[in-house]
Formats: sequence, C-alpha cells, structure tokens
Amino acid sequence: MRRVLETDESGSLTIPAELLDETAPHGKYVAETSAAGLVIRPKKQTVPQKANEWQTWLADRNELAKKIGAAWKSDKSAAEVISEMRR
Repeated sequence: MRRVLETDESGSLTIPAELLDETAPHGKYVAETSAAGLVIRPKKQTVPQKANEWQTWLADRNELAKKIGAAWKSDKSAAEVISEMRR
C-alpha cells in the first residue's frame, strides 16, 4: 500500500493505523533516515542485558547448588552448620 502523508504545522507526521500492519496499542517503531529517505520499522523486542545476566547468574547458582548437594557428606543441613559456626 502506498499513501502520501503530510506533516502538520509543528512538523509532526501522523501515520494512520491501517498502514501499521495489525499493531497492538503502544506499539513501538524506529524511525531512521537513509539514502532512500525516511524509514519506519517496528522495534524488535529484545531482552534487556540485565535480564540475560540475571538468568545466567541463576543458572550458574543452580548448577553450583547441585554440585554442593551431590558432594554434601554431613547429616546436618548447611543452615545448621552455619548456625553452629556463629555460636
């Protein structure tokens, strides 16, 4: 579909919803200029880096917990051992 759009008095460009391929409310787009002119494309959904770091940390922690659990030789739990160390 091709349509001519015009900016308003403030220079804003309004894009009619029917041109935005089934966009959900609050959809985000990236607008950039290129040799071809103005390009508007949907913003890709990415997982924030901090979330990836957190998932990696949790996976590492779970792996370590499994190793410690497999090697644990005491009848007492880790909490009991730490409690005794504090006395």
